[in-house]
Amino acid sequence: MRHRALLISTSETLSREAARVAKGLGLQLDIRKGGLLTDGHLYALEHQSEYDVFLSQGGTALLMEEMLSKPVISITISVVDYVQALNKAKSYGHKVALVSYDCPLLKELESLAKLTPDFDFSVFSYSNKDDFQEQINKVFSLKDHTVIGLGGCTCDHVQKHGVDYVMIKSSRENVRSALIAAKNIIDLNYKERLTANRVTNILNYSSEGIFCVDKDGNIPIMNFAAERIFNVTQADVVGKPLASPEVPRIFRDIYGDGSFLVNETVVSGESAFMVNRIQLSINRRIEETLVTFQSISDIQSLERKSRNALRNAGLVAKKSFADITYSSQAMHECVLRARQFGSTDAALLIEGETGTGKELFAQGIHNSSPRSKGPFVAVNCAALPESLLESELFGYTSGAFTGARKGGKAGLFELAHNGTIFLDEIGDISPMIQSRLLRVLQEKSVLRVGGDRILDVNTRIVAATNKDLLGMVEKGDFRSDLYYRLNLLNLNIAPLRERPEDIETLVCYFLATKGSMYGLEPGKRLSARTLDMMREYDWPGNVRELENFMEKLLILQPLESNLDYAAMKLLAERTHRSRGCADPAGQDDAPGMLTIHVSSLKDMENEIFNKMLDRMGGNQTRVARRLGVSRVTVWKRLQDNQVRQ
Repeated sequence: MRHRALLISTSETLSREAARVAKGLGLQLDIRKGGLLTDGHLYALEHQSEYDVFLSQGGTALLMEEMLSKPVISITISVVDYVQALNKAKSYGHKVALVSYDCPLLKELESLAKLTPDFDFSVFSYSNKDDFQEQINKVFSLKDHTVIGLGGCTCDHVQKHGVDYVMIKSSRENVRSALIAAKNIIDLNYKERLTANRVTNILNYSSEGIFCVDKDGNIPIMNFAAERIFNVTQADVVGKPLASPEVPRIFRDIYGDGSFLVNETVVSGESAFMVNRIQLSINRRIEETLVTFQSISDIQSLERKSRNALRNAGLVAKKSFADITYSSQAMHECVLRARQFGSTDAALLIEGETGTGKELFAQGIHNSSPRSKGPFVAVNCAALPESLLESELFGYTSGAFTGARKGGKAGLFELAHNGTIFLDEIGDISPMIQSRLLRVLQEKSVLRVGGDRILDVNTRIVAATNKDLLGMVEKGDFRSDLYYRLNLLNLNIAPLRERPEDIETLVCYFLATKGSMYGLEPGKRLSARTLDMMREYDWPGNVRELENFMEKLLILQPLESNLDYAAMKLLAERTHRSRGCADPAGQDDAPGMLTIHVSSLKDMENEIFNKMLDRMGGNQTRVARRLGVSRVTVWKRLQDNQVRQ
């Protein structure tokens, strides 16, 4: 910061002392030699726009105070300084003549002289250059006098006539005090200008409209945003009463009664605004009311732009719970649980087989949470090698490794700030990544690869896996501390084979959403028999496999006699592949059909039970439902050694 002060110096001695002190204070001090008698005060007047503060002493300082609009500091000349000069002058053995600018201090000195006869002296005062010349001529007419005075000019005049001269000098302490005061004024002015500049820029570059109403009902300020929103200029409003007919009514509508208000909607004509009113008080007295506002339409536009930016960057969750299609009680309870988890910020682990819709649930949880307007970042941890996954998750600095982007790169955790990060296939991350991820969960901060600065991140972690993480913990393949932090909340999505009642709902949904793409007649449905066959199939790829099956069915169905026949044919192919080979007789059972060897009725019943248990994966409830018997009947058959357990 450059300090600008100007000293109009009345003597070489003062100039040297002031320069020395200013250097020690770090004060930028310019010095103009020559006081009142050489028009130093006029020089200060001509250059007052260039400086923050001015200094001088004696009559020069008094004149500058009258003429300048900037602060003027007088370097004090104390009674002690005068007395010291008088004592030195008396040592010459002559009478003393004091030549001084007319000021109140002279009266103090005259009073002191009356009390102390030893300090007898004559006073020759002046108030301008003409007076000075007249008084100095009187001094020259005296005989046997020693002259004392302030300025170097006085000294020059006197010594030309061979008269002894003693200069009255300000003490070093007084010079230092004056320069410290000058520096303080400059510092204060700088801070005030900086504060004013800061406030002005905050006002004018804020996207919110801002205006003030003072205690007298006038509008002292208004920013650029208010001009734009109200389509007025500051000249139309600033300095005028709020109640003036010249001030648009919309100002009065938004100001209302001036009471305190935070984020409330105010309607004026056909426009709506989000308004805040803050009362500014000094000593418990309201001096002004600050009003900030935003057009609701501008807020909506900004939100659309923000969402578009996130969408263009791929950082949005496009799905919600409404996109989850189901009819089973198991999925109903799973969705209810997920909705409840959406209201929290706790870490969440979603478990389920491949294709059950783990990311769909993660997106639904994000969109039902307070973070829904923030980014949603998804990463498949199994798809990237360890080194690349580390730099993707945590980012890197410039030069962190060969090929690193100049300037570095923000990691996915940084991109997910104030949002959600979805870590799919979390069971596949290495021990090193596990350790770094644990630190993020504990500290809520990340360190870029090659970096030395910790970055705070406010990100919710939702992880997913199709593996048995707890089993991996027991084997030592996954950190137990990380597992329990990730598993603070848990959501388990049942596989499709355990909720066959969802199959018909999903089939109808895929026919409705994909059928028109492949020319399917509107309203076309699969028969109940075909749906039963589909319910019997295990669907190891879950909903994703069913979706692919339906798309393939729609593609191939024009080549077959009807939709049901095409579905049964595809099911037979999948059943054959899932078993790996046909039975020894080359008669592999198609869904919905069993091949039974003719024998006694009891043996055939046992064979039916055995084959159905195989087909249903040992699920007694599904066997009972498919055969139309009670679960107790199946259980009793299992108690007989004739049925394989």
